[in-house]
Amino acid sequence: MMGERDRQEKARSACARVRGRLEQLLDGGLEPLEEARDQGHLEVCEGCRSEEARWREVFGFVRQAVAPPRAGAAAFELAGVQRDLDARLAVRIEAEARERRMAQRLALTVAAAGLLGLLGLRWVGFWTEAPTLPSGEVLGQLDLALPVWSDLFGDLGSPR
Repeated sequence: MMGERDRQEKARSACARVRGRLEQLLDGGLEPLEEARDQGHLEVCEGCRSEEARWREVFGFVRQAVAPPRAGAAAFELAGVQRDLDARLAVRIEAEARERRMAQRLALTVAAAGLLGLLGLRWVGFWTEAPTLPSGEVLGQLDLALPVWSDLFGDLGSPR
């Protein structure tokens, strides 16, 4: 028959065995029979259970620090970044297109006003003097050079 002293010695050796293999137990590195044996000891030994809880806490921190992010989470985050960039790009493209349209309208307005001014002067001159139209030779000698509108307004959409 086992005495009290033998039971205490056996419990101490079981505690030493379980505490010595807690890392393997938590990592799943024990044989199924050994794992069941250690789990049985943990059910009855408060000291080993608290030691196991501390090991689980440490393992949790280590796994969080070392574990790579889930591929799905990374893909989800990248998709969000891509949507954000697409939205920003669409806003910028729309703003630049609006600026271009405004520049084109301004250029057309200035050209129309100039043409109307010239026609108005010609019309006023036409009615005050005898109507004379220049011949084709005279028109060919005129050197009219209009500016290229893209040279004047090409910088409107570029970043500053």
